Amino acid sequence: YPLCALAVSDERPVNSETDFCENNAKFQNLVREIGDAVLAAPNIEFPCGEASLASVELSSSESRAEATNVGTAITDLVASIRENLCPSRATKILVDEGGVVRSR
Repeated sequence: YPLCALAVSDERPVNSETDFCENNAKFQNLVREIGDAVLAAPNIEFPCGEASLASVELSSSESRAEATNVGTAITDLVASIRENLCPSRATKILVDEGGVVRSR
């Protein structure tokens, strides 16, 4: 069951094998953190795949005492909630002043 999170100018799907994750606060928080980090990452090009996402740095948070990368955060969450997770891609969607939507 894919979970797709949406923020201004960004879409980030994260797939899980069951629907258990969609109601899991740890999972939802990590998806949100990944999206925010991807938007702020200076060296990422869109669209990007799994390898690029895994290397994006996440700052420390309520659930994490130290900064880490997405790959490590996913591994830690998989161990915690016992669900296989895979951030598959990120695409940035831009809206021009006239309301024309284009992807990048």
